[in-house]
Formats: sequence, structure tokens, C-alpha cells
Amino acid sequence: MATGGAVVVNDGAGEQRISPQEAKHRNSLALQIVDGGLVVALSLQGAGLQGTISPALANLRFLRSLDLSNNRISGGIPSLLGNLINLEYINLSVNKLTGTIPPSLTSLQNIGYVDLEQNGLSGAIPPGLSNCTSLQVLILAGNQLSGSIPALANLSFLSYLDLSYNNISGTISSPDGNLVNISFIDLSFNMLIGTMPPSFSSLQNLWYLDLEQNGLAGAIPHSLFNCTSLQMLNLARNQFSGSIPATLGALRLLQALSFSYNHLTGYIPSSLFNCSNLKVLDLPNNTLTGSIPSEIGAVPFTGVLHDLPDLASTLNLYNNALQGLIPSSLANCSGLQYLYLNFNNLTGRIPESFGELSSVQYLKLNFNYLTGMVPESLQNLTALEFLALHVNILSGSFSHALGLCPNLQSLSLSFNNLSGSLPLSLANASNLLFLSLHNNRFTGLLPTYVGGFPKLQLLNIASNYFSGPVPEALANASALNALYMAHNHISGPIPPAFGSLINLQGLDLHGNQLSGSVPKEIAKCVSLSWLNLAENKLQGLLPPQLGNLSFLRYLYLEGNTITGGIPPSLGKCQRLLDLDLSRNCFTGSIPPSLSNLTAISLGLNLSHNYLSGPIPNDLSNLQYLQTIDLSANQLSGSMPSFEGCIALQALNLSHNKIAGRIPVSLGHLQNLQSLDLSSNNLSGQIPTDLAPRNIGASSFANNPGLCGQPLPGCSAPPKPVSSHVHRTVLIIISARESSERRGKSLSRLD
Repeated sequence: MATGGAVVVNDGAGEQRISPQEAKHRNSLALQIVDGGLVVALSLQGAGLQGTISPALANLRFLRSLDLSNNRISGGIPSLLGNLINLEYINLSVNKLTGTIPPSLTSLQNIGYVDLEQNGLSGAIPPGLSNCTSLQVLILAGNQLSGSIPALANLSFLSYLDLSYNNISGTISSPDGNLVNISFIDLSFNMLIGTMPPSFSSLQNLWYLDLEQNGLAGAIPHSLFNCTSLQMLNLARNQFSGSIPATLGALRLLQALSFSYNHLTGYIPSSLFNCSNLKVLDLPNNTLTGSIPSEIGAVPFTGVLHDLPDLASTLNLYNNALQGLIPSSLANCSGLQYLYLNFNNLTGRIPESFGELSSVQYLKLNFNYLTGMVPESLQNLTALEFLALHVNILSGSFSHALGLCPNLQSLSLSFNNLSGSLPLSLANASNLLFLSLHNNRFTGLLPTYVGGFPKLQLLNIASNYFSGPVPEALANASALNALYMAHNHISGPIPPAFGSLINLQGLDLHGNQLSGSVPKEIAKCVSLSWLNLAENKLQGLLPPQLGNLSFLRYLYLEGNTITGGIPPSLGKCQRLLDLDLSRNCFTGSIPPSLSNLTAISLGLNLSHNYLSGPIPNDLSNLQYLQTIDLSANQLSGSMPSFEGCIALQALNLSHNKIAGRIPVSLGHLQNLQSLDLSSNNLSGQIPTDLAPRNIGASSFANNPGLCGQPLPGCSAPPKPVSSHVHRTVLIIISARESSERRGKSLSRLD
């Protein structure tokens, strides 16, 4: 198009004709014009364009390059673009294009670069693609394309192929010998099946191969070692089986290898560590056995991956069946940033040499059988951010070295045999976000310095032997969202200052020796969803302010000596899923407001208190509730119907003073499996619909007026006597009485 003409674009408000000068000045558009006034390149990337692509672009018949990427263009790709016979470059990526790829584009004989990624294109890839014999780069990633991969036999210049993140199915055809220039193939996140063609080994220039997240199966071809240029090989999240080919050790340029989430078995071949340029070895979630080869120390895990400079140095052997000792030679892998050996069967000690892993940021050794003490050398890990040693058999004291890792953010030592008190050095770990020490043998007071961790979000010291009071200083840890201190020997009151922890979502102090009352200030923890103060020595009244905890889902106060009435305000906690106030000293009636807990599903347990009065009928409306236990109280009146409790599985009303009949509707509750109504004053026949539930007689015992299965049957009422029989009886009785009177008279005469 001559310069006197205009660039035509539809921006959603209709077609616009923009002069080249205006385009450059106003929208920073790039327009290349050659002598003679012909437009040969149009670049509008990132210009904020909307609307559809105007078919009038096809009038730019000398156009060689078209770039409309990174806009908000919608609609379909005009088939008339296939008329731009001089087009060499087209980039429509990162838009909102829909519809199919026009088959007319396959007639562009000069096209060398096609990028349509990150749109909403659907349908099959045009089979005529092999006609584009000049094609070097084809990027169709991030669409909704389906069908199979078309034949690429004629594309001898193709070097870059990215079809990832689509719905492409079928098998992978054997790469044709003509694809001599292909260096990059990404078919990841599709629906491909079948095996991996051994002929991939003929692709001598291939440096990047990604087949992740498909349904590929069978063995990994041993012939891949012929791909001598290979630097990145990703076969993760498929169904490959068999062993890892030892021949892969010949890939001396290999920098990243991922076979994660497959069904691989056998040993890790020691030859793999001939690949001295490895930066990423990712083999988790397989069934690899044997030990970790000591040859691994020959790989420093340093360097920068070609085109992926930000990829972290990683050794990931997570969730396999590896055994034996952790090789001390791992310390030679000085460039490692992420080391995952967790969920295996590793034994022995953590190597003291691990202190030489100066670059490691994440170290996961959890879920193994490691023994001994935590090495003091770990204090040298100045880059360490995440340390997971939980679920092992570690012993000894809490290593003071761990407090000397300045960047430590997460520390998990739970489920070990560690003992002693917490070291003062831990106070230096000011960047801690997560500290998990539960299920060990730690003793002593909980140090007040734990309140000085400004970023701390989780503190879990449950199931230890900590004693003394709850440190009030914990109220200064304003970022806390989970505080778990259950099953220790902690005593004294719950600090009212905890009310300042407005980010707290979970507070679990159960199984201690806490005394005093539940502080009303807890209600200021407005984010609280889990509150467990059970099995302590708490007393006094339950503060009605707890009803203001609108996010509360779980409330457990059982096993204390709390007195007074159940606050009706608890009915405002409408997100509550589970409520247990059992084994306390509550008095008064059950608040009818509890029927407002419409989300409650797991359980309502008010058993073993001193509650009296009737059971509120509106409790029958709790349709998601699975368990109700009101046993061992002094409840009276009749039973509610419970007909709306359609999810109810267990109902216990035993040891009360409930009278009247068992509602017939109880037998209509299809999910009811457990029922205990014993030791009440119930009477009448047990509903026959309960009989198929196999509920034993003990569930109805000590109700003198009850009868019917599984108890003895109810006595039949006496049959009415006819008037004729009645008269006959009277006559007989009268005759008998007359005879007796005569007999008595005669006896007197005698």
C-alpha cells in the first residue's frame, strides 16, 4: 500500500484508517516502508488494540512481516491473510483470537515464522502445513487445538516447534530424516499416547525436548544417547516404565533431566553422573530402588541452562524407594540450591559434610529413617531457607547451629526423638515463618523470644513436655496464623493479650493444665476458624463474645469444668462445622439459637453436662449434621422429630429424662447407623422402620414403657366381649350366687 493510503485496523469501534505518521507519533507503531512506497512490515505489538483483525490487511500484498502480538484482539484469523504471498513472519500471539487456524495460511510458501500462542484457537492443525517448506519456527502453544500432529516431513528448515498446552491427541510419529535442523521440540501438556519413537535419536541438533504431561508409556529409548546436542530432556508426568537407560550418561551436554511422576524402577545408573554439566536432575515419584550413587559428587550442579538462566540447581529424588546411607560426596555438589531426598528409606546419619553445601536453599530429608544428631556443621548453610527433617529417628538436643542460619524461614523437626530445651541461639532466626517441633521430647519453658519473631506464621510445639505458663510475649508475634501447643504440661491462664493476634486462624491448646476462664479477648481474634481448648482445667463462664467469631468453623471445649449456660450467641457462628462442649458443667437449657448453625455437619456434642429442659424442635432443621450427642444430661420433654436431619448418622440421647414416644420419622433417616436412647422414660412401640438398621436392644434399655423389636413385642390389647356372652356370664354368676346363698342358709339350719 502506498504511503498516501492508510493502515486499516478495526479497534472495536469500527475500521480506522491511520496514516503512518500518526501511527508512529500517537501509538508508537512501527511501520517499515521501502522505496516505492510499499509497506513490507507492520508491527503493532503491545499497542492496546481491541476488536477484530480487518480483512483489509490482505490488501498489503507486499507485506513480509506482521506483528499484532500482546494486544486484546478477538474474533477469528481472516482467511484472506493467506493471500499475502510475500509474508515471511506472522506473530498474533497473546491475544483473544478464537476459531480455527485458516487452512489458507498453509499456502504461504515464504512463511518462515508463525507464532499464534496464547489465544483461544481450536480445531485441528491444518494438515497442509507441510506445504510451508520455508517454515523455521512454529509456535501454537497455549490454545485449545485438538486432533493429531500433522505430517512435518517436508519442513526441512524447521528448527523450533512448540505445540504445548493444547488438547492434541494421538501418537508421536517417528521424526522424518528431513528434520535435520530441528533443535527445539515442546509437546508438553497435551493428550498424546503411545510410545516414544526411538528415531528421536536421529535428531542430531536437538537440544530441547519436552514431552511432559501426556499419556506416553513404554520404555525410555536407550538410543537417546545419540542426541548428542541434548541439553534439556523432560519426560515428566507420563506413564513410562522400566529402568533409566544407562546410555544417557553419554549426553555430556545434558543440563536438565526430568523423569518425575512416571513408573520407573531399578537403580539410578551411576553413569548418569558422567553428565558433568547437569544442573537439574528431577526423578521424584517413581519406584527407584538401591542407594544414591556416590558418583553424584562428580557433578557440581553449577552453570546456567541455555535459554533458561533462572532455573534453580536441583536434585530431586523425592518419593522413591531409595535405601542406604546418604553419600557424603553430595557435599561436592556445591551449586545445589534445592536438595530433595524426602519420602525414601534412607538410613544412617545426616553427613557432617552437608555443611559445605553453601548454595543450598531448600533441604528436605523428611520421611526417612535417619538417626543420630542434627550436624552442627549446618550452621554454615548461610543460604538455607527451608529445612525439613521431620519423621525420622533423630535424637539428641536441638542443635544450636540451626539458630545460626540467618536466612532460615521454615524449620520442621517434628516426629523425632529430640529432647532438651530450646537453645538461646534460636532467637537469632528472626526470619522464621514456620517452626514445627511437635511430637518430640522437648522440655522446659517455652522461651519468651518466640514472641520476637516478627514474621512467624506457624508455631507448632504440640506433643512435647514443655511446662510453665503460656508466654504472654507470643502476643507480639503479630503475623501468627496458627499456634499449636496441645499435649504438653503447660499451666496457668490463657493470656488475654492473645486478643491482639488478629491474623490467628488456628489456636490449639488442648490437653494441657490450663486454668482460669476462657478470656473474652479471644473474640478479638477475628480471623479464628479453629479453637481447641479441650482437656484442660478451665472454669468459669463461657464468654458470649465468642459468638462474634464469624469465621469460626471448629470449637472444642470438652473436658473442662466450665459452668453457667451455653451462650445463645454461639448461634451466630454460622460457619461452624463442629461443636463439642461435652464433659463440662453447663446448666440451663439448650439454646434454640443453635438451630441457626445451618452449616454444622461434623457433630454437635453437648453430652455429660447438667443441661435441662426440652430439646429444641428446631434442631431438626440441621440438614447437614451427621452426629448429635446430648447424652448424660437432665433433658426432659419429648423427642423432636429430627426429620430434617437427613445426613444424621449417629444420635445419642441416652441417660436423660426424655418421655413420650419415639417419632416415626426417625425411621425415615436413611443415613442413621447408630442410635442410643437408653435410660430415659420413653414409651410405646419402637418404629418398625428402625428394625433393618440392626440397632441392638441395649440402645433402648431402661425405658420401661418401650416395646417392639428389638425389645419384646408389645402386649395385644384385650378383645371386646359381645353382649350375648356378657349376659350369659351374668346369668351364670347370678345362678352361682343364688346357689351359694342357699347353701349358706342350709348350713345355718344344721
